[in-house]
Amino acid sequence: MKQVLNWAMLFFTVSAFSQHALTFNSTVDFEPDETAIELQSNKLVSSYSFNKLIFEDVSYLLLGGSAPSEGLEAAFDESKSNIALSGIVTSNDWFILSVKGDLSATDEGIYFIDEQNGSKKAKIALNFYRPFWGRRSYDSPRTSVASQRAFYTIEKAKQYKIAALLKDYYYTTYLLEDAGIPVKHILNDELDQFCDDLLNNHKYLLDRTLIDRDSILLDTSYIVAKKLKGVPKNNAFKVTIETKDTTVDVPIAIYDDLTYDINKVISLYDKTVSAMDSISEKLVLEEHKIAQPYWNSKRLFYAGASPYYARETIKNVYKSNDTLDFAGQFTDTPGDLFGIEGQFGFFYQSKKGFLLPRIFFTRLTVNLGRGSNLGEFENRTYNFPARILDTISSGVVSTPQSKEGNYNKKGNEYNFGFLSELGLEAYYFPFERYGIFGQVGYSNINFDPGKGEDAELYSMRLGLLMNLKAKEKNFATLQLFADRSDLSKSPNGNDNNLLFGFKVGVPFNFKQKL
Repeated sequence: MKQVLNWAMLFFTVSAFSQHALTFNSTVDFEPDETAIELQSNKLVSSYSFNKLIFEDVSYLLLGGSAPSEGLEAAFDESKSNIALSGIVTSNDWFILSVKGDLSATDEGIYFIDEQNGSKKAKIALNFYRPFWGRRSYDSPRTSVASQRAFYTIEKAKQYKIAALLKDYYYTTYLLEDAGIPVKHILNDELDQFCDDLLNNHKYLLDRTLIDRDSILLDTSYIVAKKLKGVPKNNAFKVTIETKDTTVDVPIAIYDDLTYDINKVISLYDKTVSAMDSISEKLVLEEHKIAQPYWNSKRLFYAGASPYYARETIKNVYKSNDTLDFAGQFTDTPGDLFGIEGQFGFFYQSKKGFLLPRIFFTRLTVNLGRGSNLGEFENRTYNFPARILDTISSGVVSTPQSKEGNYNKKGNEYNFGFLSELGLEAYYFPFERYGIFGQVGYSNINFDPGKGEDAELYSMRLGLLMNLKAKEKNFATLQLFADRSDLSKSPNGNDNNLLFGFKVGVPFNFKQKL
């Protein structure tokens, strides 16, 4: 540990979390005169890292991945007539823009807003999500030595990673310079950007005046430790290669009687420069890995907006027409729906606590858009007089004509109206595997005169939740529910508007571990 601290002090000075306001007055000096770590009660990691953590939380909650990559993915069925489209359009620490769709294709492709040649069924939505007020809790370092150790471990791990990376950078640069290999000057734009990233994202100030070239090159044990030793080639003679325009001296890499492999040094140099470009992300990974066991709970709010387009089709709608044969009087009627859905959600998860839920999720949804009177149509069987096929001596041979079709019992044709919907749902797990949930909804659709009958609907679903497990990994949640699709109807009698059933899955993703 002492060696780690020496390297840290050799290469830089640390201003740990110096730009954050403390929520209590407390400073822990783990190594007097060397490192002072200022504690924050609401963030075990740096602000930059914490923002990344909140982004991972909302990404997993809504999309099922903690670090989804940008780009679209398409999945096809065997006939390639149905396409499932999903992916991230763009994202950063403040928002996620994703797309999700289920589309059916014709032989000519996929058509939008085309009621004659378009797909029979489709839905595609562009989803915008914005997390805010994200919080995580852990035991106060004023009273918990475990939390104090967590601060110390995280801080020292970050310092060591920076120091080790700088050591590789300075050593490989000087060794290549010593061997005559072309390399950028040690003080360059890449090093400046490295220092800026440390200061802006992690509040570290690197003092480069402490780094001395001679003292570094005196430590030849680095070559042995990094396995850079090599065997002299060309019998230790310098070889001069002449080309048309220039003369190149192929160097022998010998420093203080210690031969090193130039190719290994070049490889380490390239790897080090690449790592310096992503130093902020590497420190984030280090913080997240070490801090994970110390979190006690997390909570976050998010807001979302999803403009969407949907395609629906009523099959076999009967329209009487004496000029057509029986089959020709049934047609498929497609329609285009579109609108925007907004949602506001809250998620909470706790590892321990009395009377606190282990998992709680709730969201409010609002949908405004173009709806239809599809719900007015019902299925029935149409029977028509038999069609004579042939006449034989024993009588008339005929075949009955019947077909399943859809009709509107109110006499309206398929039309569109303005749809407004409001929904509220909540899922509560007081225990690791068992919980309860509830959903209530309101729907209203208004039609122009003669286009359909206005409808208002209230619905409710209540039930139990059960996390099904395979070994130690949670893989599915089972809903057992009682459903009232229309609260204006009676749950018994002729209406019989009370159904019982089950469903696999919930509209959010979660892990058992924080």
